[in-house]
Amino acid sequence: MAKKYYHIIIVFLIVLNIFSWRLWWEKPEMPERFTQERQGKEGRNEKGLGFFIEKLQLDEDQQSDFKRLRSEYFEQVTELNKEHDDLRIQLSHSFFSDQTQLSDSLLIVMAQYKVKIEKATLQHFKSMREVCYDDQKQQFDTIVNHMMKKFNRWPQKRKGDGSKNK
Repeated sequence: MAKKYYHIIIVFLIVLNIFSWRLWWEKPEMPERFTQERQGKEGRNEKGLGFFIEKLQLDEDQQSDFKRLRSEYFEQVTELNKEHDDLRIQLSHSFFSDQTQLSDSLLIVMAQYKVKIEKATLQHFKSMREVCYDDQKQQFDTIVNHMMKKFNRWPQKRKGDGSKNK
């Protein structure tokens, strides 16, 4: 009777092994959500530019101006973020070495970089808006205001303010 169970277990293990080999060699496709994340920011940026082109119905000159402004903006913000990240590394080293005065001054400088990034972002949208014709500006304002609300990382939730944050 015990031999019978051994045979069943061995057959089960063989089937399981074949199935695992199949998964290993065929590697099922990743869901689209994960492949989009792996593409990085560049894919999202192109998609965002396409969204503006479609919604505002930009002509060729406006499209080239938007692309140029977008390129300049991302170069500027990438450099600012790199410098901010370098400061963050310095901060972590100073924090663990108990240099509180250095930590405080680094936090102030880091905050200044965040302000520069926010200013660059607002200036970027202002420059993009200047490229728009008068009939496009209202739609542009609606899109940008929606983007700013959507990308707010820390929405305020207060009791009794009557607002709902999504």
